[in-house]
Amino acid sequence: MKKVLITGCSGLVGIHLVKKCLANGYDVVGVDMRHSENLPTSEKFTFYEMDLTIEDNVKNLFFYETPDAVFNCFGVKGSPLRAKNNPVDFLYPSFKINTEIINQCSKITFG
Repeated sequence: MKKVLITGCSGLVGIHLVKKCLANGYDVVGVDMRHSENLPTSEKFTFYEMDLTIEDNVKNLFFYETPDAVFNCFGVKGSPLRAKNNPVDFLYPSFKINTEIINQCSKITFG
């Protein structure tokens, strides 16, 4: 295994996972809706600012990067009140992104 893909790489978990993977010698591809100044600068780290709810973004990411492993750390920002009043705002993007990531992983694994 050489290359890992980390979604939600600018978040609390994602940033630490990027650093840990780089420290262990992996090439890291990070994806998030925004770049964090806390992300490391390394020739082994590639960052993409993109919306993974757009199916073509996920397809292209897997096509061009062909990761060996995927750490899916993305999250939908919001408040408990928003989650209570509008649960679909959280569920729909999560289902959509997770489903397409699983689909693309299966294509890499099984051809």
